[in-house]
Amino acid sequence: MRRFAHRILPVALSAATLAGVGAFGVSSSGGAAAAPTPPGPPAAPPAPPAPPGTAGYVYVSTNSPAGNAVQVFERQANGTLADDGAPVPTGGIGSGSAGGQGSVTLSSDGRTLLVVNEGTGSVTTSSVSDFAVGPNGGLTLRNTVPSGGLNPISVAISGNLVEVLNAGSATVPGSVVGFSALPQGLAAITAGSRSLPFVASQNSLEDVTVNQGGSEVVVTDKGLNTVDTLGVRPGGTLGTVATTPGNSTGAYASVFAEDGQLLVVDAGQSAVSSYVFGPGGSLDATQAPLPDSQSAACWIANGHRNDAFVANAASGSVSSYLVLGDGTLAFVGNTSLPGTGAKPLDDAVSSDGSHLFVVDEANHQVDTFAVGNSGRLALVGETTTASTTPLGIAAS
Repeated sequence: MRRFAHRILPVALSAATLAGVGAFGVSSSGGAAAAPTPPGPPAAPPAPPAPPGTAGYVYVSTNSPAGNAVQVFERQANGTLADDGAPVPTGGIGSGSAGGQGSVTLSSDGRTLLVVNEGTGSVTTSSVSDFAVGPNGGLTLRNTVPSGGLNPISVAISGNLVEVLNAGSATVPGSVVGFSALPQGLAAITAGSRSLPFVASQNSLEDVTVNQGGSEVVVTDKGLNTVDTLGVRPGGTLGTVATTPGNSTGAYASVFAEDGQLLVVDAGQSAVSSYVFGPGGSLDATQAPLPDSQSAACWIANGHRNDAFVANAASGSVSSYLVLGDGTLAFVGNTSLPGTGAKPLDDAVSSDGSHLFVVDEANHQVDTFAVGNSGRLALVGETTTASTTPLGIAAS
């Protein structure tokens, strides 16, 4: 039986202007190319439209140590969610604890869902799962493969390029490992792994993202307060690591805005900075850290309408920002989550930009907000998750 949102609030939305999409060109970072591996097939066409009455889907990881799975929700046009059945097993093991941004990731064409299985602290239980997404939002597991490192916490996809971030441990360096997204599932790219800068007991790798053109990979390290960038060579191998010190005290997560700017969240100052790529893969700041006056800003979602939304783990709130045409940011305001002692762990925006979905681990629910003009939020409702340890969210 489907479980509908427990509480629904009527809202009125105003239209927002969609921004044009930009992308970076070919990377200038990295050295001489290694022998290329054959590229994957061209990206699939957009997924068929959802059934009548359904505007899209939302996916949440259960993150259970007893066996990770993905809970699927149908999204109605007004933002309400309906549980679409029993969670779908990933074939891997969750950690049961908080992780980085991007533990659940949906491809831009809506046909592929990727989920990391952090496991129990060993390489043998560290994996990533690849699902085909059907026209009704249903999931079919293509394959589950080793992540190529220890403690995978984030995964990103651009076209057929997939990058997995393995956080490592206090004694084991982290790494980025590349895969090709093929019709039959994920296939590791030959020589597609790159170790990341390591300082024993100080690293805290949190997030990996890839720009729209698939030419640059970005990794944030909260412990070292750095943003690492790696150029993507022909065949999917990675160039050398270019490290940029964070603008503040704890670079946690990043996302590319519609105009191609890189937005980076700082957990220490609870602020957002913006960057553009410079020579050799370095980053040039276009916005100094802009605080949200909250605590522990960690996760950030691109809103598709020149807006972005930051989940503040210690404040139980979400902050709205605007991405301006001159490369700077504007702070809009903060919106509290409805649950008592709320603890947001990740957020995602629907593909049409109309709704924001936030995972509240403390209350085991997904909170839905309508997105109005200038990124202002209005609560729509709360939907209980099947798991008491939900982590990661993606939306179409």
